[in-house]
Amino acid sequence: MQTLASAYDQISDRALRCPISEIARIRQEVRKREKQGEKILDLSSGDIDPNLRYKGYFNAFSNSIKGAYFYPHAQGMPELREKIKDSLLQEGFTKLTLDDVCVTNGGIQSLDNIAFITPDYNVLMHSPYWAPAFNQLVSYDKKVYFTTLTSNLELDLDHIKKWLKSEYNIGALMINSPNNPTGAIFSKKSLEELTDFAAKTNKVIIFDEAYHGLVYDQELDYSPSEFLDLSKSFLVRSFSKSHSLTGHRIGYVVTTNKTWMKALVNRQLHSTSGVSALEQAALAKLNLTDGIKKIRDAYQSKRDELMKLTIVNGFHLQKPPAGGIYLWLKVQIPHYTPVNSRDSYVDNLFKSFKIPVVGVPGKYFGPFNDEFIRLTFSIVPLTDLSLIVKMAQDKFDLKKA
Repeated sequence: MQTLASAYDQISDRALRCPISEIARIRQEVRKREKQGEKILDLSSGDIDPNLRYKGYFNAFSNSIKGAYFYPHAQGMPELREKIKDSLLQEGFTKLTLDDVCVTNGGIQSLDNIAFITPDYNVLMHSPYWAPAFNQLVSYDKKVYFTTLTSNLELDLDHIKKWLKSEYNIGALMINSPNNPTGAIFSKKSLEELTDFAAKTNKVIIFDEAYHGLVYDQELDYSPSEFLDLSKSFLVRSFSKSHSLTGHRIGYVVTTNKTWMKALVNRQLHSTSGVSALEQAALAKLNLTDGIKKIRDAYQSKRDELMKLTIVNGFHLQKPPAGGIYLWLKVQIPHYTPVNSRDSYVDNLFKSFKIPVVGVPGKYFGPFNDEFIRLTFSIVPLTDLSLIVKMAQDKFDLKKA
C-alpha cells in the first residue's frame, strides 16, 4: 500500500505517458540565449509575423473590452459560432447549426478534447506528425500506430487501408492537411477515397486543418466539405495562423454528431469553462475571411525566399510546401557521420552558421526523419530569411546549373 509520504513524489500514469514538448523546450532555450544578448535567427517556433495584423482585429478587440466581463458560453459565444457556421455553409457544408460548432482555446484544445472523449481504441497517424497531437492521444491511453507518407508527400492509401482492415482495432484516423511539418496538402482524390473507405469500415476521421486558408497552390485550395461527413468525423481549425493570432488562443471543432458534441462541451466546461469572451467578441465583429489573403501572400513571399536554400549542395526539398508556414528541408548527412550523431548533425549544421539558425530537428516529428529539419518561415522578417540563404550559400558550394 502506498504511504502518504511516497504519494508526494508520485504522478499519474497518464502524466507519465505525456512527454515534454521538444518544440516548446527549444523555444524557451532560444529566449534564454537571446536575453543573454546572443544573436539568433529563430525558425523553430510555429509563430506568426508580429508585423502582420488581421484586418480590423485590434479595433474590434478594443471595442469589445467593456462587454467582456462575464463567463462565456462553454460551447462558444453564439455570435461567433454564427459567423463560423455561416463561413462553413459558404464553403459547401450543409445543414449546420450553431450547436455543431464548439469554440476552443486554439486548435490544440479541440484535439485534446477529442482525445479525451473518444473511446480507448487505437488511432492511426501519418508520419511525420505534429508531436502534441500524438502526446495527447497517448496521455489518454490511446495506442497510436503510424503510416508513412509516399516519397511525394502524399497519403499511402494502400498502407492505410491495410491498417484499417487489420486486427489492431484501429478506431480513428488522424489527418493533418495542410501538414505540419511538411507543408504538403493531400490531394482531394486521395482524401475522397480515404474517407469513403473509412466510412465503410466504421472508422472515425479527425481532420486537423489548423492551417486552413494558408494554401499557395490554387489547384489544392479545396474545402473538406467535398469529402468529409461531419456526422462521422471531427473538423478542427484554428485562427492562430490564418488570422495571425497565435497568442490569442482561439480555434474551433465542428461535428454534427450530437453525442460527441455534448461530450466535447461538457469536457470544456470542466477544463477551461470556455474561451476568453474578449477574444470571441472581437472575432465576432469581423468578416472571418477577407483578411486572410494579405497574410497568405506575405507568407508565400517568405516561403519563396527560404526555398532558395535548395540551390545549395546537400539541401533538398521532397516537394515545395503547398500550404502552411514550414519548410521541411532534407540535408545530406555525410556517410562517415557516427550513428549516434546523425540525429544532431542537421541541427548543429544550422547552428554553425555565422549567425546561428535554430530550427526543429526532424526526429521530433516521428521516427526515420533524422535527415530533416523544420524551418518556420512565418515568424522572421523577409530580410532575415534572405540573410539565412546568403549564409548558406557562403558556407557551402552551390549546385551546378
